[in-house]
Amino acid sequence: MTVNAGDGYTISSTAGSGLVSVADNDDGTPPNLPSVSIAGNVVTESAPFSLLEFRLTLSQASDENITVYYETREGTAQNHLDYQGTSSGRAVIYAGRTSGAIIVNVRDDHRVEQDETFELVLRRADGAVIADGKTTGTIKDND
Repeated sequence: MTVNAGDGYTISSTAGSGLVSVADNDDGTPPNLPSVSIAGNVVTESAPFSLLEFRLTLSQASDENITVYYETREGTAQNHLDYQGTSSGRAVIYAGRTSGAIIVNVRDDHRVEQDETFELVLRRADGAVIADGKTTGTIKDND
């Protein structure tokens, strides 16, 4: 790397190397951002499908829309058999509101089985910080 003389530092013509420390201080959390959390829920499967609603909650309303990115993760419930999961979901909490919803389709698999679970995980949020980003969805068997 070549460094040319400039304001605020001195370049030595005799030194062969130097040490530079850089403080990364521009990635901190901006002040006054709301925090977002997610709450789990329970649904009983029914034909052909049921809707399992997860509630997103903001700590305070925002003047701008908040976009939350999420994914589902298998537990005892299997993706595409028991529910329709995703690795790249997106939900919006609209400006001025403090809540939103993520809806997951739950399938009736017509099997006699124990209640099953899967996780919903918040990956990131535009315009908010994630306070509580993991929860469980429970599917109660109807057979």
